[in-house]
Amino acid sequence: MAVFLRGLGLTCEIWEKRPDPRINPDQGKSINLTLSARGYLALHQLKAEDRQLLDCLRKAIPTPGRKIHRLNQPIAYQPYSENPEEVLYSVSRKNLNNDLLNVAEKNDVKVNFGYFLESVDWKTKLASFSTKTGERLVRKFNTLWGTDGSNSMLRAEIERCHDVVGNTEKYDSGYKEFYLSAGKGGVARIDEGCLHVWPRNCQTFFVGLPNPDGSFTCTLFSPSSGPECIGNFTTEQILALFQTQFPDVYALMGPENIVQNHKTNPFGSLYNVDTPKWSVRGDAVILGDSAFGVVPYYGLGINVGMESVRHLINLVKLYRTGPKSFDWERIFSEFNKFKPHVDVLRIESARNAVELHKKVDDSHFLFKKEVERLLQHKYPRRFVEAHSMLSFTNIPLEVCGRAIQIQEQIATQLCENKTRIEDLDWEQADALISQFCSADLFLEKMWYETEPPPDNFTEIVKHFKVQPAKL
Repeated sequence: MAVFLRGLGLTCEIWEKRPDPRINPDQGKSINLTLSARGYLALHQLKAEDRQLLDCLRKAIPTPGRKIHRLNQPIAYQPYSENPEEVLYSVSRKNLNNDLLNVAEKNDVKVNFGYFLESVDWKTKLASFSTKTGERLVRKFNTLWGTDGSNSMLRAEIERCHDVVGNTEKYDSGYKEFYLSAGKGGVARIDEGCLHVWPRNCQTFFVGLPNPDGSFTCTLFSPSSGPECIGNFTTEQILALFQTQFPDVYALMGPENIVQNHKTNPFGSLYNVDTPKWSVRGDAVILGDSAFGVVPYYGLGINVGMESVRHLINLVKLYRTGPKSFDWERIFSEFNKFKPHVDVLRIESARNAVELHKKVDDSHFLFKKEVERLLQHKYPRRFVEAHSMLSFTNIPLEVCGRAIQIQEQIATQLCENKTRIEDLDWEQADALISQFCSADLFLEKMWYETEPPPDNFTEIVKHFKVQPAKL
C-alpha cells in the first residue's frame, strides 16, 4: 500500500511492531502462503522494475492439486482445475515479507521497526508509538492506515471512536507448525507439486506445502482446547498421534524431529475478525487482517488482503482532487463497501475447513465435485466451480458467494440418488443453468469499476517468472 501511495507522490512511513525480519529471520511463524489470481493481480499493479525484486515469486512452487493421504488407503489426487495452467503457488511468507520490504525501501518508504501503536488522539491527529524498552514517540499524521493484523490496535481505536464493538472470534481450532526436511541432494521425499492433506474426520488434520529446497512446511491443526488440543500434548501423546493417525509422516519425519518441532514451535490460535467500521472520517482506515481476518483454510487471506489494497488504491486514484489532494473521507467510506465481499470469504473459509478434514475422502462429495467440473466445462462462463472461481478468477467476491450458493443447489439436485456420470440428466442441467445462473460471470465488476477486472491469470503469472536482470 505504501509503495502505491508513494507512486502518487505521497510521503509514507511504516511503523512496524516487530524487528526487521531481514536481520532477525527467526521471528514469528513461517506457515507458507498460497498465492492465486487475486494476489497476483494486486502485485502486478507494481511497476515492472519493482516486480523484478519479488524473487520469492520466481521461486514459487506451482501446486495444481492436492493429494489426500487417507488412513490405510491409497493416496488420492484431486486437481484444483481442469485447466492445467490454473494452479496455486506455494510461497514463503518470510521471503515475501523481505522482498516487499526491499521494494518499499527502494521507493523511499521509511520503515520504523520495533514500534507498536499505543493510542490515537483523533482531535489533534496524534499517534503514540511505544517500544519494548518503554520508549514513547508521538507523531502527527495526515492519514493513518492500519495493516496491523487480527489483533489490530488501530481497529480498537476506530471502534472506540465510533462507540461500536466488533467481533474478534477465536476459532475452535488452532495449529502447530512442523518441518519435513528434504532428502539427499535436496530431493523432496513426497510429491513437491501438490498440497498434501491428511484428513482424519475430526478437527485434527495435517497439511504440507512444498518449499523450493525440497522441504515441506507442514501444519497440524487440532481443537484449540480440551483433551484433543495438541498444544497441551506431552511428548508421548504427540508421538502416539503421529504413529496412529499419520504413520507415513511419522516414518518420514522421525520421532526426534517430531518431538523437537512440538517443543520448539508454539501452538497458534486462529481468529475471525468482523468489525462494522473500517475508517474514521478521512483520518484513518484499516485493511487486510486488521479489518477482516479469516481462518486460513482456503488460503485466500493473503490474496484478498492484497486485493483490498488494489481496490483501495483504485479508489484513491478515482477520488483524487489535485496533484497531492484526495477526498480521503469519500475514499475510506467507499472502501467500507468491500465488506460484503469479505463476508463471503469468511463463510467460504469456514466451509472449506469442513471440506478439508471431513469430506475430501467422501465418495459422494468427490462425485459431486466431478459433476461440478463437467458443468464448468460445458458452461464455462456461467458455471465456475467454487474453488476455481475464488482462486483462479477475479470475479467480485460477493458475486462469487451468490453463484456458489446457486451452483451448490444445482449440483446437489443433479447428483441426487446418482453415483455415475452416465446417469446425469443433461436436459435438467440445461434448464437449471438457463433459469438460475448468471449469463456471464466474467462480466461482473465492482461497484466503482466501469470494466470487469482482467482474468488473464496465467499471463499475469508469467511476468513474475522472468529472471532478474544481471547487475
